[in-house]
Amino acid sequence: MADYYPLIARAVEGLSDTSPETRRAVYERARTALLGQLRAMEPPLSERDIEIERVSLNEAIERVESDFAAPLSATANLPVASPAVPRPAPVPYESAVAAASRPPEPDVVERPRVESRPHPGMNQDRRGRTVLLGGVLALVIAAIAGLAFWQRDKPENLTPETTVAQTPQAAPDAAKTTERVGGPAAPAPSAPAPRQEVGVAQRAVFYEEDPATPSTPKAQTGRVVWRLEDVSAGQGQPLDTAVSASVDIPDAGLTMKMLLRRNLDTTLPASHTVELSFTTRAGDSGRVIRDAGLLQFKDEEAARGTPVAGLPVPVRENLFLIGLSNLSGDVERNTELLVRRNWIDLPVRMASGQRAILSFEKGASGEQVLTRAFGQWR
Repeated sequence: MADYYPLIARAVEGLSDTSPETRRAVYERARTALLGQLRAMEPPLSERDIEIERVSLNEAIERVESDFAAPLSATANLPVASPAVPRPAPVPYESAVAAASRPPEPDVVERPRVESRPHPGMNQDRRGRTVLLGGVLALVIAAIAGLAFWQRDKPENLTPETTVAQTPQAAPDAAKTTERVGGPAAPAPSAPAPRQEVGVAQRAVFYEEDPATPSTPKAQTGRVVWRLEDVSAGQGQPLDTAVSASVDIPDAGLTMKMLLRRNLDTTLPASHTVELSFTTRAGDSGRVIRDAGLLQFKDEEAARGTPVAGLPVPVRENLFLIGLSNLSGDVERNTELLVRRNWIDLPVRMASGQRAILSFEKGASGEQVLTRAFGQWR
């Protein structure tokens, strides 16, 4: 059972209007998003498990409402002749969306965490369900935070750049290629297997802080392989296309799989979701990935990256989700970054406190995979 209190509290704190009506809108959106996601899980959750999470969310909402009632009740019994006592201003809160959209500083910015743990009586065979539930809860966070973000003035650093670097336009045959792969493959009777259409390795580098020489990060090279995969779009839904990038840095004992898919759930304020799943060297707890920022795109390996507009959410150590903004201007800008720029930086922080950047190349294979995927999604 998850603790929803910090998530609801932060979403409400981020509202410019904290009237009872606006707070109720946040609560209802949270309930709708949570129940919708839990009932769409595959394999299905039991009604008991769903009810446990629903009750936990309602308890968190009641706690938040009691926080709003407390300052009022504290001044209710003041003598009439006493000077007016101003209500303390709420502690300034920098929304997670605004913080995440700037170049990440993982050692400063703290974001809510969701602890996924089995309910009493769960056995070891249900660990996979718990991890999946953690992902659902992370997306619910994005839904709640998204509504809070919409109620605020949009941060300037999420507006599209005046100039976005352009690479040469695709040859005319590119459109024909997209048409030939016009939709996801028909689902097979068995579980879908990743498509192996493109498997050429591209360059990847892991830049890690070195305490001995802080100004010169340690660089360890590896490779990334891009593919198209057919993935489940939810219970009772046909398979959908997703972009997979598998990064391997052998000397660092690190692998990462990035899965980019379009969001088909109307309750979530995201155009696409990005799942980041890390595997770190066994027995070295200090190298577990504790925090991850936004993907940053650039034209060249040595250039400074431009972050996508979105919200990163930690599910647990080594597992993160990013919801990409579904505002029309952000969708256009994010698509431009994903399709046109050749290198991707992902800032991370390890359990030891060391910061690092995982940098990987799209190359010809990555560009082909992303072009096909976006052609099918349109």
